[in-house]
Amino acid sequence: MATTNPTQNIHQSAFRSMLEIEKLSGPNFNDWYRQVRINLRAEKKYQVLEEQRPVAPGPNASNEELADYAAAYDKYNEVACLMLGSMNVDLQKKFKHSFPCDMLTELKFLCEKQAGVELFDLVDQFHDLRHEQGTPVSPHILKMKRYFEQLERLNYAYPQPITISMILKSLIKDFEDFVRNYTMHSMNKTIAELHAMANEYEKKLPKKSATPQVLTIKGEGSKNRINRRERARLMGLRRRKKLKPGSLQLFVENGLQQL
Repeated sequence: MATTNPTQNIHQSAFRSMLEIEKLSGPNFNDWYRQVRINLRAEKKYQVLEEQRPVAPGPNASNEELADYAAAYDKYNEVACLMLGSMNVDLQKKFKHSFPCDMLTELKFLCEKQAGVELFDLVDQFHDLRHEQGTPVSPHILKMKRYFEQLERLNYAYPQPITISMILKSLIKDFEDFVRNYTMHSMNKTIAELHAMANEYEKKLPKKSATPQVLTIKGEGSKNRINRRERARLMGLRRRKKLKPGSLQLFVENGLQQL
């Protein structure tokens, strides 16, 4: 009777617990498949993924052949249960009667197709991403960083110099000097380091001037005329404060009049 190695059981339990952290849902297929291969390699059952299920012996099979088949079947069944146990409920229902090799072949097809659609949408959104005027730079860079991480998860990781160049190119005109300085000195920074540098640079940017004063006056009567007394008051205000042309705007219901 074969004895069980306690140390081997501990290692096996540790490896299998890795698969319980994140269930296979589809988009995370690559990460899940890597963990499955590590587990089966540790348990010396890796070949099960690449071989078809064992064929049952004929009615005249010897006891030895029956015993070999039972041992092989148990091994394949155990791997199938390991794979099923690390999937979400929908995938478990779909593959509950499948064996490892067949299961893996169909999963690759399903998940690669799904990953292709996700990749297209991701790249489409990502290349349209621009830093908007009047918004802080930090959330923008962190958002781009998340896009790069998603691409890496789909096995389409960009080289670091490309990721940095794309971030720099997406920044608004206020960061022109920052981008020029970075490019001239050929700085080799990570996204986290670039993020910190951009934040510091933003703090030194001059504050934007206030927007022109806007006064809204509703017209009275069918002709929407501005009251003469109010116009005179506004003109006096303009002389006293010496406002620049165009800095005071007057809105009426039928349009804009500039003073």
